[in-house]
Amino acid sequence: MTKAQLIQKLRTCNRNLGSLEVETFFSTKSAEVKAQYFNHKAEIKAQISELENAELARIAAKLGELSPDLETGITNLTEKIDRLNNSIAILKAASDVLGLVARVLTILG
Repeated sequence: MTKAQLIQKLRTCNRNLGSLEVETFFSTKSAEVKAQYFNHKAEIKAQISELENAELARIAAKLGELSPDLETGITNLTEKIDRLNNSIAILKAASDVLGLVARVLTILG
């Protein structure tokens, strides 16, 4: 299971634990059982946040690594378009930018 799949499954569990049916069920239980239910629900939510933050940090680091290449590629493409004198250079620059954006999307995917 990937980290993204784990996060998604934990989100589903969290939603299910917060459903009206589950909330109603636990509302009839003892104070100790209710407290345990709410503690577990809060812990799952905290773990989801921790995993999401770790994933966002990883994505930010990768974007930071690619940022100079993206800026250079976009600047190069813009210059080629502004000059409009070499169709092969424009297409190559566009291809370079698309390749970098595809790498970013792979990271996010």
